[in-house]
Amino acid sequence: TRPRVLVVQTGAAARVASAMAHDTAIVFASFLDPVRYGFVETMQQPGRRTTGVSLFDDLHLKRLELLKDAFPHVNTVSVLGDRDWYAFEVNLASLRRRAREDLGLELITHEANSVEKLDALVGSAHAQAADAWYIPPTYIAYLGEARIIAALLRLQRPAMHSTPQEVAAGALMAYSPDGSFAFDAIADLTKRVALGEDAGTIPIQRPYRYTLSVRIEPDAPWAQIAPSVV
Repeated sequence: TRPRVLVVQTGAAARVASAMAHDTAIVFASFLDPVRYGFVETMQQPGRRTTGVSLFDDLHLKRLELLKDAFPHVNTVSVLGDRDWYAFEVNLASLRRRAREDLGLELITHEANSVEKLDALVGSAHAQAADAWYIPPTYIAYLGEARIIAALLRLQRPAMHSTPQEVAAGALMAYSPDGSFAFDAIADLTKRVALGEDAGTIPIQRPYRYTLSVRIEPDAPWAQIAPSVV
């Protein structure tokens, strides 16, 4: 029907739409990195008749920095991810190097792709090896949220999570981008393009506000967050 604007609300749909041979402008929202996956050229000059909102989460080093600030004794951190996160959403070699060089942290990686594997992992002797844990935003973290939080309490290990909902559910700390702006931003971008602005010249919108959530545990010595972070 040759619409003036096509609004797509996943990264996968944006990849397909940007490859189609027509002149329709595209406004997208994506948890995938739009530059890495090729549906924009740069964040400032996206090109390809395309603009939108990127909710790609690349805060891993910042979360590890906050974890180290909160618990200065931490030297080793277990990272819990799933197959898709390791394959598509993180440059693990770069994260390891930056954690070692910038923060003095050694990362121990764990992969769990089902609740059954998650239960076996967090209940194993190997889970005791690290001083702390990092739980990035993955499907397994969502699926096994209650199990992960309960396991870390049993292990008595501090951990950094990625959503305030996890802290509300009992986790110790989380640092998260505020994505509440996304729907308003999509509506505004759609209006601008529909009124004739070139989508490919409108910079990609990113979160501009971030939330650090902490849980105070006065009766748990292993969970005492540094006062400067609190």
